[in-house]
Order: sequence, then C-alpha cells, then structure tokens
Amino acid sequence: MSEHDTEKRHEAAGLDPFFAAARERSERPDAALRGRVMADAMREMETRRPLSRRAWERLRAIAAAMGGAPAFATLTLAAIAGVWVGLAQPGGADAVAALLGYGDTDGLTLEIGAGDAFANLEGAF
Repeated sequence: MSEHDTEKRHEAAGLDPFFAAARERSERPDAALRGRVMADAMREMETRRPLSRRAWERLRAIAAAMGGAPAFATLTLAAIAGVWVGLAQPGGADAVAALLGYGDTDGLTLEIGAGDAFANLEGAF
C-alpha cells in the first residue's frame, strides 16, 4: 500500500485533523527522565546473569544424546501437540477411546473386512 493510498484512507475517515495535530506536537521526554530510565535499564542488565557455560553444555549434551537439535525440536513439538490434544479433547477422541475398549461404546461397531469398503462414500462426491 502506497503512502498516497494511506492518505486517501485517512481523508475518507476524517482523521487528517488528528494526524496534523500529532505532527505539530513533538514532545520528547526531558533529559532527566531519559537518564533515569537508562540508569534503571543498566542496573537491571547488571543484575541479570546469563545462563552459565555449564548449563549450556548440559543442554547441548541432552540434545546430542537425543539425536541433535532437529530431533530435540521434533520431540518438543510432539510434547506440545500431546498437551494440546489432551487439553482440547477433540470430539473424535471418545470414539477412538471406545474403539480401543476404554469407556462406553454407545453402540459403536467396527466391522473390518465386511462388505464393500467404499459403500459409506456413496453420495459423498
């Protein structure tokens, strides 16, 4: 989107007076405030310690034992997906649980190899 298009949208919305007023005000924090903010930031940076070399080495060793960074990332993603599925509990989970013999089946039947495999697809296309 070009600058001209943006200006046209602002005109159409009646926002030009507000943008003009904002351009006229060029208030900046005074030097004392900026100095206090920077002093606070520097103090925080000094109190925070990065992870020790030993912690990084342990993390690298764990990742290497699992097959490297790609395997570690895959395992992490699988764990997150497992937690997500466990918390979200999709509607089909009850049917799968019943199929595996957990919980009430509610009339669910599974006939393997009986009849036409594509019979249920009639009229689906």
